[in-house]
Amino acid sequence: MNWKATELARTALFVLVLASMIALPLMQLSSGADRFGWRMFSQVKPLPTFTVVDSTGSESIIDPAAYTANLRGDVDYGKALPPHLCLVVPDVVTVEVVTQNMEVVYDC
Repeated sequence: MNWKATELARTALFVLVLASMIALPLMQLSSGADRFGWRMFSQVKPLPTFTVVDSTGSESIIDPAAYTANLRGDVDYGKALPPHLCLVVPDVVTVEVVTQNMEVVYDC
C-alpha cells in the first residue's frame, strides 16, 4: 500500500485522537469524584435529619430541600445547613443534626 504523506498524517491524527478519547477517561476512573465531574451527581448519601428548637422549646423537623436549590451528593449538609438555618429560621436556639452514626447539636 502506497500512502501519501497527507493520508499518513490524517490517519495518525485520527488514531491519536481516538486513543486519547479512550485513554483519558480510563485514567480518570481510578481518581475520586471530582467537584465538577459526572460522578459528582452519582453519589447518593442519606440526608441527615434536621430538627430546630426555638426559644419556647418546641421542635420542628426541617426539610433540607426547602432550604437548598437542589440536593447534591457531594455536599455535606450536616456541616453546611445548620449555620444557614440559624440565620433564616426565626427564633431558633439550636439545630440538631442526626446522621446514621451520630447526633450533633449546633447552638445558634
